[in-house]
Amino acid sequence: MNLLQVTPAGHDATSFYRAVGVFGHLQKIMPDLWISTFNQRDFQGSWPELIFYDVIFMQRPVTPDAKKVILQAKEMGKKVWIDYDDDYQDIPPENPVFRMYKGEKVKKNIIEICKLADVITVTTKKLVKNFGKYNANVRHIPNAFNDYIFKPEPKKYTDVVFWRGSDSHQDDMLPFVPEQKRLIRKYEKIKWAFMGHYPRRLHHDKIHHIESVETIKYFKYVQQLAPKCVHVPLLDKNFNHCKSNIAAIEGALAGSVIVAPAWDEWNIPGVMLYNSPEEYGQNIEAIIRGEVDIKKLNTLTWNYISDNLLLSKVNKQRVDIINELLNHD
Repeated sequence: MNLLQVTPAGHDATSFYRAVGVFGHLQKIMPDLWISTFNQRDFQGSWPELIFYDVIFMQRPVTPDAKKVILQAKEMGKKVWIDYDDDYQDIPPENPVFRMYKGEKVKKNIIEICKLADVITVTTKKLVKNFGKYNANVRHIPNAFNDYIFKPEPKKYTDVVFWRGSDSHQDDMLPFVPEQKRLIRKYEKIKWAFMGHYPRRLHHDKIHHIESVETIKYFKYVQQLAPKCVHVPLLDKNFNHCKSNIAAIEGALAGSVIVAPAWDEWNIPGVMLYNSPEEYGQNIEAIIRGEVDIKKLNTLTWNYISDNLLLSKVNKQRVDIINELLNHD
C-alpha cells in the first residue's frame, strides 16, 4: 500500500500532531504501508506523480492548487483523505491569516474540496459538526501524545507559570491581562514565561520571553522547565471552541496543572477550568499559593491522556481509515 502525504509545512507543530509526526509511526503497525511526503508548494499533482499511490492524504487543503490535485486524484480513481485542525471558514479578523481566508472564493473552495474527499479527519468534535455539513464521512481523531518519542519523567516543579503560542493569540490574551498583572505584582518570586508571542501589554521584569523552537526541542524544553502551571487564556468565540487541547497534553508531560476554559474540549480530569478572567486568575493564584495538590491534579490529567490520547492508541483509527479506503479487512 502506498500513501502520499501532502503538507503545507512538514516541519511545524500542526504537521507534528496531524501529518508527518503521526504518519511516520503508522509503519510500526502497518509494515506493508509505504509513505511519501511532499510540501504543497513543490507538488504539482500531475498523473506521473500520483500514479504510484493508493491513497492521497492532504493536510489543510484550501487553495485552488490543492483542489486541482484532488480533482486529478479522483479522476485517476485514487482515494482522497483530508485533514483540518481549525475552522478555516470562521477565522476571526484579528488573526494574522484572516486575509488569506476571508474571501467567498476561498470559502467556496474549501466546501468543494470537502465534498470531493472520501474521508475528512478533524481534531475536535466541534469540527466534526462544522465540516459534516459538506461531507457525511467526517471522523474525529484527537491530537495525541507521541509516546513513540517522549516518555514522562519524575518532576521537580519550578516556580514558573508558562504559556506557548503565536501572535495570533494577541487578542485572546487581552481580557486576562489585568489578572496577569495583579498576580505578577503580588507574587514576586514567580517567573512568567511566554514562548512565541511576546505579551507587550504585560511588559515587566518578571516576564521572560522565549523564542519559539522546533517541535522536538520544545517538548524537551517544557519537560525540563517543569512549570507549576500551564495556562490557556482564550476568548469565548466559535473559532477557539474548535481548537484542540494540546496545551493539556504538553502541560501534563511537563508535570504542570493546566488552567483552561470551561469548554467541552478542556473537560479533562485534573484541569482547572475557568468561566471568566477573574476565575482564571483565581485558579492560577491557588496553584501559586500551594492550595492545590499539583502532583495529584497532574496525575489525573496524565492518566486520562495515557488512557485516551497516546499516539500508539489513537493511530489505530488511522489504520482503520486506510483499510476502509482500500476495502481491506
